Amino acid sequence: DAMDTCLAVQELVLGANALCDEGAKEFSTRVLPSLHRLTVLNLRNNGVTDAGIVPLVEALQTRRNIRTVDLRGNAFGVAGTKQLAAAVEEHAVLTYVDVGMCGSAEARDALAKVCAARQDATQQIARQLADSPVAKWSTDDVCTWLHIVQQRPGYAMIARSNGINGMRLVAYSDRAMARDGIDSPEERDLILDAVEVALLR
Repeated sequence: DAMDTCLAVQELVLGANALCDEGAKEFSTRVLPSLHRLTVLNLRNNGVTDAGIVPLVEALQTRRNIRTVDLRGNAFGVAGTKQLAAAVEEHAVLTYVDVGMCGSAEARDALAKVCAARQDATQQIARQLADSPVAKWSTDDVCTWLHIVQQRPGYAMIARSNGINGMRLVAYSDRAMARDGIDSPEERDLILDAVEVALLR
């Protein structure tokens, strides 16, 4: 139905909607947690200050599928920009945050460097996978694997000890999960368990 379609959206543009801090908080706490397939979020020109960035950063820490966030032209400053940089450092797949005209030039540059480092890390893993049994993985698949490794810290140690090229991984991208009708947390947990078994082989 219409609600299912809304929850399955992958790109959401809410720019220039005068959300301000209260609207950003409501969106971050009540709407964003339900958007499990969202990868691109546009909230530019909404008058969001440092106070409104706080709940957004908290929501991003739980929405690990988001890769791009556009926050240009908002009203937050250096503090908000630094919080976003910290969020990128801790996020598995968030590699691009646009904060044009926000904060200071120095803070924007620092955030850009963090994003570039995250992009380089993702590309490096994709290159390492090129000679492996999962060479046909899409970017979605690579990001899903990064997500799994980050959510289950023990996996990172297993991955280092076995080498990425030698791993036999079983994972679905969000698109494949949608295609196969895998929507419930229980089913997703079963997939994560399958990945654990594959990594331990």
